[in-house]
Amino acid sequence: MPTTKRSEDARIHVRFLSAPKVLTRRDIHKIFCLLKTKCPVRSLRPTFVFVSERRMRRLNRRFRGRDRSTDVLAFDLGRPPAESGRGPAAGDHRRCVDIVVCADTARRAARRLGVPVKEELVRYIVHGVLHLTGYDDATSGSRRRMERRQEALVRFVMRRMTMTR
Repeated sequence: MPTTKRSEDARIHVRFLSAPKVLTRRDIHKIFCLLKTKCPVRSLRPTFVFVSERRMRRLNRRFRGRDRSTDVLAFDLGRPPAESGRGPAAGDHRRCVDIVVCADTARRAARRLGVPVKEELVRYIVHGVLHLTGYDDATSGSRRRMERRQEALVRFVMRRMTMTR
């Protein structure tokens, strides 16, 4: 009996706990595939979760000790054990990661900055991915470096997203 190989995209999970309304699952898959061409994300097995401001505030309080909402949180959950019934197939050594995006914050920021909501959501996705690939924004120097990389990737993704529509 022939075996079917699961595509890389099948390992990207998306959950809408608060609908961003401008991005579909297909868009998010496309964004991640585009980022694969420019970032070391092949070792990641991502779940993208879109949440409300209220839920984001609870998550930020619980995991970062900050009692306020934020735009994006990135969690590295490590490599799941191969022997578990739900885990990856033997030989899959990718890290499971969650990128939690606050759709409410993106809408408000897009309005304030005069950019499309879709672009702001892409920015948050890119920001989370960069954190998971080693970028940090704790100091002004590392923040500037991360922002330069982030904005270059946002421009790259947005150009490709509009070209394929």
